[in-house]
Amino acid sequence: MEFIELKNADCYARIALKGAEPIVLQYINGKNVLWEKTTDHWNRVAPHLFPIVGRLKEDAFVHNGIRYGMSQHGFARDALFTLTHQSENRAVFLLEDSEQTHENYPFKFRFELIYELIGNYLTICYRTTNTGEEVFHYSVGGHPGFALNDSLDQYELHFEEPFISPRRKLKGSFFDGETEFMEVNKTLPLTNELFAEDAVVFFDPPFQRVSLCHSIHGKRVTMECVNWEAVGFWTKAGAPFLCIEPWWGHADHADHNGILNNKAGIHRLEAGKTEEFSYKLILP
Repeated sequence: MEFIELKNADCYARIALKGAEPIVLQYINGKNVLWEKTTDHWNRVAPHLFPIVGRLKEDAFVHNGIRYGMSQHGFARDALFTLTHQSENRAVFLLEDSEQTHENYPFKFRFELIYELIGNYLTICYRTTNTGEEVFHYSVGGHPGFALNDSLDQYELHFEEPFISPRRKLKGSFFDGETEFMEVNKTLPLTNELFAEDAVVFFDPPFQRVSLCHSIHGKRVTMECVNWEAVGFWTKAGAPFLCIEPWWGHADHADHNGILNNKAGIHRLEAGKTEEFSYKLILP
């Protein structure tokens, strides 16, 4: 079995066991809103980012004086999850620490992905438990890519309220403190120029919902997240997708000293404790 299916009277979702990655979300008789990975632009659909979000300086960190290598966005996106529960509209996937994960991350953990398909929306919940005796340091996030059936400039992002917020600039995959204030009057037109300096990133987003809309055909999908710590919008020039990325954590700062405990955006989970974060993907 390579994937499982969820459905209700309205919608259908397909989720791969590798990475517990959603690969289809659609109305029963509709089209998939997720990118179907049919080109060479990007080899993912909607990966989950754990136990880090973004990139570490030199792709490594130091913990208790020992240096560990860790690739961008962590190892969960390439891991084979165990399906621990499945009903018609709900599924739970599990990833636990092992000798293999300890080579890159010296912590004990239980990482669960909980999917629930209700009406016209899919809820994705991250539940992380520290099963060890020391503080668990981690970040987590989503990276779903949504299909563009037209050129990027035919799409826009819709927000419920106008806002002014600093865009956090990335320089070579890292944050260097540079910001650019963006003023959005409910609608942000999408252009290749907008992403010329990589992702558009907001820390502490001043909104809880954002919709990807076609200028003529209307709303494609809405993401709702009430407690995200950061959000990234990302695509590549000419690519037929746009990613909306809910994050609890972020890439290293350019001046980070590599010590995991000092990393900005890191979560510190006490022994035996559990944290949950979630977001919704809503079909129009």
